[in-house]
Amino acid sequence: MSLSTPDRRLPAGVGGQSLRRVPLLFGDTAGPGDPMAPVIVGPGSPPLRKRRCVTVPRVASIWVESLSQSFEQALDLLAVAMGECTDELWESPMWEVPSELFGATPPGPDGKPVADPARRRPLVQRRSTPWSVAWHALECLDYDLTGELGPWAPPPPFTGKPHWRLTTLPRAWTRSEMVGYVEYCRQRVHDTLADMTEESGATPLLPAHRYSGQPHAWIIAAALGHTIEHGSQIRQFVTDRTITSPS
Repeated sequence: MSLSTPDRRLPAGVGGQSLRRVPLLFGDTAGPGDPMAPVIVGPGSPPLRKRRCVTVPRVASIWVESLSQSFEQALDLLAVAMGECTDELWESPMWEVPSELFGATPPGPDGKPVADPARRRPLVQRRSTPWSVAWHALECLDYDLTGELGPWAPPPPFTGKPHWRLTTLPRAWTRSEMVGYVEYCRQRVHDTLADMTEESGATPLLPAHRYSGQPHAWIIAAALGHTIEHGSQIRQFVTDRTITSPS
């Protein structure tokens, strides 16, 4: 695995729980008192974006326009989930991460191997925290929009810091930094679909990509479900903790 290739090995579920229906996704609405309603908490939380009609000019296809609109809603979901996440939950693991996921001696923030299990555990458990899962979802989307068909690097401050080396980070990414990445990916989706042609969408991915040989359009479409999955995981986690926490 290269430094530029995001790791997509994330559990499909959260502790075996099933994902709940999330309002505000694909036209859903939330009634009064609905615990899944989009209540934004905490200073600096991103406002819920109004849905806007997105027109994709190059490929005259209702399917491509629909895909663009669905990405808007998926990124809204992720932004809302991060906005609802409290400071306490932001760095709390959503499920138990296997202790050997990054090897017996993963590199720590100082770059040195961490062999002590007590020191290694909090670094490894970062893998399932809301900030880390959101980062993983956005990095994969960002990467797959290029699909190894051209140069790729995430924007600052994520440049040179791939998710699979998250044990080396000195701190968690802030909500502000993550919301900035959401907006960056939103623009990337718009630009990628606006420039897409039938020929470019059918281009097979190169051997360097984990899904080499598949059409680029297939991977972009799959990234939509991946983004929704992890936005839903974060939102379910936050909602469950909010309901069960003492008032």
